[in-house]
Amino acid sequence: MVSNLSNISSLLWHAFAALPSPSSAVNWAGFYIRDDKFPALASPISSPPLGADPRAGSVTISTTYASIEDQLLLLGPFMGKPACQQIRFGKGVCGTAAASHETVVVPDVLEFPGHIACDAESRSEIVVPILVRGEVRTSTLP
Repeated sequence: MVSNLSNISSLLWHAFAALPSPSSAVNWAGFYIRDDKFPALASPISSPPLGADPRAGSVTISTTYASIEDQLLLLGPFMGKPACQQIRFGKGVCGTAAASHETVVVPDVLEFPGHIACDAESRSEIVVPILVRGEVRTSTLP
């Protein structure tokens, strides 16, 4: 999954950069991944931890939430300027799209209540939540 998202980030970045101005002024294209779906956190560990009995088997790390506000989006593969490393569901443009399961188009981020300025140069955002069987898996921000 991570390799595919990395390549998609590159394709989006270069596709926007090839467009005429102002569309070519894209400064970020990439993905945020729900923290309980993030490969390093949610995948089974195939070998026991260091120092553990090798017969102990594998461990699965997983996260449960009391409410949707407890869920996080973690920074995944992207191209562009540095980005926020985590965003809570319902916060900012990405968190709003993740919580609502709907695409959010913001022509002017200064007009969006609660906008999180990961990069002060961003002026507009498009966030598309990716759903698998009705659950948000990742969000992309071209």
